[in-house]
Amino acid sequence: MKKKFIYILLLLIVISCNDKTDIEVKEITTPITINPLVNFDAFVGELPEDQQNCLLSKFSNKEEMINFVSDNSLPSQKLSDCIDENTNYRILHGLFLLQNIQLNEIELNCIKQNNLVEKFDYLGETFGAPMFTYTLGSLFCLEPSTREQYESKKIHLFEGFIESKPLLSILPNNINTLECISNTSSFDLTKDSLEYIYSSGGFFPIQILSQLPTLIDYKLTWKTILRSSGIGSFIGVLPAEGGTVASLIGYSEAKRWSKKPEEFGKGSIEGIAGAEAANNAATGGAMVPTLALGIPGSATTAVILTGLIIHGDKDNIASFESTRILSEKLQKQKKVEIMFKSIKGADHFYENYKEEFISLVNGYIENKLLEK
Repeated sequence: MKKKFIYILLLLIVISCNDKTDIEVKEITTPITINPLVNFDAFVGELPEDQQNCLLSKFSNKEEMINFVSDNSLPSQKLSDCIDENTNYRILHGLFLLQNIQLNEIELNCIKQNNLVEKFDYLGETFGAPMFTYTLGSLFCLEPSTREQYESKKIHLFEGFIESKPLLSILPNNINTLECISNTSSFDLTKDSLEYIYSSGGFFPIQILSQLPTLIDYKLTWKTILRSSGIGSFIGVLPAEGGTVASLIGYSEAKRWSKKPEEFGKGSIEGIAGAEAANNAATGGAMVPTLALGIPGSATTAVILTGLIIHGDKDNIASFESTRILSEKLQKQKKVEIMFKSIKGADHFYENYKEEFISLVNGYIENKLLEK
């Protein structure tokens, strides 16, 4: 009799455990699509009981907890670690569903695995983090067709998060580029830099999230960089040559001195370094004839020079007539539009004529921008 009772008891325990496991599995696989900032009470209702109790324990009562949540209160260290990895996975799944993006089993399994490794605390320190609360690992799990669908809903990957257009222009505009940067540097560095953008209100750590050369790259190219920098500086000093000529010569010399010339034309880092180092060095070199002789060393310095040719007719330090003659010669010899403007009554320092000087400069810049 006792044995039968024990067998029945064990059977009931096994059945009870199986039932609980089924319930837990259903809870884990159900996506959460409720935004806690919109309806925190309903959001909490989607959480397992132990996580609900964890959140409630941070406050004296439920009403205080609900009133606590706002745009300014999250992320909150107070609420950190109340939500586990499985719930975070459900939230990530729900975020994609809110965008009408259906994920397949491969993508869901990838997100689930990455979520176990990547630190993600939805209400805590990473709430509202870069990429609009998507973890970096979850975005990299998306297949090509899903990535296109995700990106088609945005003008820019960081749309709505960063307002600065110059900053947006240098940020990755698609998931593939972001993943390439992550693979080139490291996943953690990329994630840290995105978190920095979020926490600093839009400042961009270019030195972290850019494809900077590695020490190995520098070891391969330092001689090429030095050689091409010298070539670029010399070419830049020569009037009317500029960065294009410097790049061609820099590339040619890099190939001639390289131990692996057969790799040129196939993405050789030496070829890139040779051309770019010469091009960059030529920019500085072009300033030498511009400032020393008044002769533009490139199209860029010609534009700079035009901004300098504003002269007061009462200047007793620099000759007004010499400046006028110089501008006429530059127009004829360089075939560049040189704008010469005189300010009547102004001396060398434009005392009492600064507003007129600024107005002429602003007008010139605006006209040039309109021409572009």
